Amino acid sequence: MWCAPAPAVDTLIGRNPPSSDPWRLFGTYALDIRENDKGSAVIDRNRAGILRGAESKLADGVIDTNQHKIIQSMAAEASLDEFQPLFMVIPYDRAVSKQLVEKADIGVRARVTSDEYIIRNLPRDDFEVWS
Repeated sequence: MWCAPAPAVDTLIGRNPPSSDPWRLFGTYALDIRENDKGSAVIDRNRAGILRGAESKLADGVIDTNQHKIIQSMAAEASLDEFQPLFMVIPYDRAVSKQLVEKADIGVRARVTSDEYIIRNLPRDDFEVWS
């Protein structure tokens, strides 16, 4: 499988498995989209994750049933191009100072020794999006 070469700043290479390495995930998405892989496993998992997230937000009362139906429809009908990868660049020090960062529990990490974090409710002005 092709994967974009990692930039020198990718400190996660070797520490995190491919499923938890942002640069390798970016390369996998980009390749599947470029090659028009309609059977892309990574995109199929992304669609399923969107649906699980919508179920969770519906159960939590964050979205209503109409919004849930819209999300379901969008996830089902989205073209490969609509899964074009983006990088969210988050200034770590700012997120930590606002107490937004938590270390992922061992049970949800891709590997016990992975360096993985969870950031919930990140305000839009606290990150940049690169495509």
